[in-house]
Amino acid sequence: MNSLAPSSTQPKERVSKPWPSSMALALLALALWLTSLALVGLVLYAKQRQILGTEILIMGWLSPLIGNFAWFANPLFLWALLRLWAKNSAVGPALLSILFSLDVLRFSTYLLDEGGGSTPVYGYGWGMVLWFAALFMLLAAVGTRQIEKRLDTLSAEGTDEWLRPIGIMACVAVLMGAGYLAITDRKHANAAERERLSGLAFKRGPVCGAGEPFVSQPLRPGTGPLEVVLSEGSYTGSSSPFNKPSNMLKWGIPVLRLGDRDYSYSMVGDEQLLVSVPAKGSATASLDVTVSGEEGRRPIAAKLVEISTGRIVFDQVWQPERGNARYCPEYSSYPKSTEQPRRLLIEALGLTPAPETPAKKASPPAKAAYNQVIGVVLNGFDEPGDAKSVDRNPSNFGAKQGNAATGRRPWAGNRNCPDDVGWDGWGSEGSPSRLDTGWPFMVGDKAYYPGQRGQYKALCAGGDAYLFVWAGRDGKYFLNLEKRRLSDFHRQWGGVVVIDDKRFVGGEHTISIDSLTEGVDGLTIGLVDEKSGKKAVVRAPQSVSRETK
Repeated sequence: MNSLAPSSTQPKERVSKPWPSSMALALLALALWLTSLALVGLVLYAKQRQILGTEILIMGWLSPLIGNFAWFANPLFLWALLRLWAKNSAVGPALLSILFSLDVLRFSTYLLDEGGGSTPVYGYGWGMVLWFAALFMLLAAVGTRQIEKRLDTLSAEGTDEWLRPIGIMACVAVLMGAGYLAITDRKHANAAERERLSGLAFKRGPVCGAGEPFVSQPLRPGTGPLEVVLSEGSYTGSSSPFNKPSNMLKWGIPVLRLGDRDYSYSMVGDEQLLVSVPAKGSATASLDVTVSGEEGRRPIAAKLVEISTGRIVFDQVWQPERGNARYCPEYSSYPKSTEQPRRLLIEALGLTPAPETPAKKASPPAKAAYNQVIGVVLNGFDEPGDAKSVDRNPSNFGAKQGNAATGRRPWAGNRNCPDDVGWDGWGSEGSPSRLDTGWPFMVGDKAYYPGQRGQYKALCAGGDAYLFVWAGRDGKYFLNLEKRRLSDFHRQWGGVVVIDDKRFVGGEHTISIDSLTEGVDGLTIGLVDEKSGKKAVVRAPQSVSRETK
């Protein structure tokens, strides 16, 4: 026998196994994954809301509803761990978990509620960073297990051993990359952006580094109004608050010119109402506001020019972030005195900021909160009408001679009113009636804005106007009614007449007041169905509890 032949009983050569082992790397991956659940994973634009990893784990299975599948990396991760502990190959589930996790890069919108409300994703917390690190660490554990298996069996080198160095390097790259982005974001962000980044990893998009707008030389005090020029397309909510004269006047601007009218606040009795009159005299400055660009990318540009000298006081552009969720630099549609663009404009006009306490609002429309009066139906719509249909334009506002004098079309909501009195429910094309002021009630060339009264109608009687709107609910009919003096629009009383008669329900848009008589013991209200011409009479026996003003 050849003494040089190897003996079958000779011990195998001891081979050094890789360190750390697959089990150590798997435990480290599990620790990273569990830690990620306790930390912030996502940050939303809506109220800078922070979503913890646990919430993402619990609710993320719904993400396929919005076409995202990153959540499925979690069950695949756990499956791979179980296979590793059973000393089986886990290459497939580990690679699939990485593949699914990359879908996070497409996850740009977070669903807020069942109604479809959503908000863009602002950025990522350290929980998301550790989650990715855990997945790659598991990949390294899987590759290490392949090496250990080869060494145990002295077999040829396996094809999946490369997963160990790739997983370790990817894990380190994730941690280092997140650290680099965190430092870079904070280095280039302005003060407001840095405050939002506090405690987070990094932002999903570019940070805002634009400085706070400022005015080097404010306007000299002037006596004329501020003229606001809105470009086509700037009447929408995108240009708020510039398209809301009521808000801008509350900032302390005395008179605002929009189109061919001057707006201001006036005391009407004990109400503070928005009022407009035809423009008169020269404006002190002109504020040009432009909203342009594609949907979702609509920058707001505002330029203030001193009219007497042509000097540009400021020329500011606010660039939108994702879906106009936020602007760079800071911009608020409902700004406080310390927020933009209110602060910039007030400083530029040389005005003293108005106190934060809101100006006294106009009295709300008469509604159920007022004392209610039960209306007694003397005769209802079962009575035959005097005509098959009612004339919908008897002496309506602006009806005279095709509106040549006023340029307004007739509005059927005014009954028995002079030609220049009543709701202007149409307005001329391109006029400030498209602004967020509600319909104006015109008395001559003066417009009063008592709030959003889009469904209100008016009945004129002598020197007064009765403003009213109907509402049907629970088998009852509610007539919200208020009386105003035409000479100064002073509100004299308001109340609600409740009609418990099912014949009236459903006629909210067709029943109108045809006549109204006040007596010491109550109201007698003549009603007409504008569709059929049938009439009814209602008696409100009390003196309309009329909350006298």
